Amino acid sequence: MDIQKQLDQWLASNPTAQQFVTKLWYIREGQPVPADVTHTLRLQSTSSLERHLLIGLVVKPQYAALVDMLLAIIGTQPR
Repeated sequence: MDIQKQLDQWLASNPTAQQFVTKLWYIREGQPVPADVTHTLRLQSTSSLERHLLIGLVVKPQYAALVDMLLAIIGTQPR
């Protein structure tokens, strides 16, 4: 399966996602994160930590600030 091709097709067929994200990158283990990536998303199996997928998102600037703000709020909440 060509993961990058699947990500490209998914984004191209989702106008709602295109309002917020301009590109999705499949980031292979050990590879550098592309320079235009603003956020990453890690999808991981709960039964096997070795099975995971890292996706880089190029979030539009007006929404990247909002995502950063939400992450800051979540990251500083008392537990």
